[in-house]
Amino acid sequence: YYKKYPLETIETTIAGAKNLLDVARKKNAKSFLFFSSSEIYGDPDPRFVPTPETYKGYVSSVGPRACYDESKRLTETICMIHHQLYGIPVKIVRPFNVYGPGMKSDDYRVFPTFITRGLLGHPLPVHGRGVQTRTFCYIADAIIGFLKVL
Repeated sequence: YYKKYPLETIETTIAGAKNLLDVARKKNAKSFLFFSSSEIYGDPDPRFVPTPETYKGYVSSVGPRACYDESKRLTETICMIHHQLYGIPVKIVRPFNVYGPGMKSDDYRVFPTFITRGLLGHPLPVHGRGVQTRTFCYIADAIIGFLKVL
């Protein structure tokens, strides 16, 4: 989606969050949870893997995913400004690779790709030297975590 509609990706993320923050302020919400993304960290230096929340990120503002990464980063800033100006109790989560039932077999991400190819007896694709690491979280566990943050 973001590759085909980069401007819409930015506009939707920012405008959607601003509209929801306005509603949260008007309704005096007890909490506001923004779903950011692990993408805001970019490609961390290996010294920062695993990546601490304090890591500022290493992201290209002109890279192929920049419209997504930077819209999430800017929206985090917008959320915090709303917290500072209006006292909205903002919480931000940065999910990493959440997986579970309902994922489509043609999804481009590693989990459905490996499962689909494995079930078909096809070799699993390995990019680069195969030394990359990823963090995965099952959807039910992620939801429990999100609710605890909220």
